[in-house]
Amino acid sequence: MAIKKIMSQLALLCFFLPSFAFADIEASNQPQQVIQIHTNFRSIEGKPSWLLILRDVDTGQVLPYLYDIKNNDNYWLAFSLTHKYRVIGSQLKFDAMTTITNFCHLEGGILIRTSMFVTLTGNLTSRSRTSNCHVLRYKQDNFPIVHSEESSS
Repeated sequence: MAIKKIMSQLALLCFFLPSFAFADIEASNQPQQVIQIHTNFRSIEGKPSWLLILRDVDTGQVLPYLYDIKNNDNYWLAFSLTHKYRVIGSQLKFDAMTTITNFCHLEGGILIRTSMFVTLTGNLTSRSRTSNCHVLRYKQDNFPIVHSEESSS
């Protein structure tokens, strides 16, 4: 009976593993702050990609996020593993020659217990003035990750 229960828990774990692959068992490695990104473009020029780089201020750990922009409507998340982080890179690249640095003006100071909701609209082209970027910063103690638990019967 115990083997059957272990096998069912293992099967459940394998099913949900991709959703929680980034989460470590230690509480200190759970996401603390989040950058939520929502796009609603009218059109997209070429095949752009957005490199967003976060840096933990205390440990120096660097978290790169790369988003290939293929659709007008997207929803992405970027997690910080601590309460103090900094956006050290935000580059929108269209091709080898065309890059918009500090895209959305996210690079800058240290963010403490601050999450962001970024909304991008308009036409995404290599000319930065054709799209609009709205950044809402808000205080948040942590970003909860809910793990499902098998009910005992």
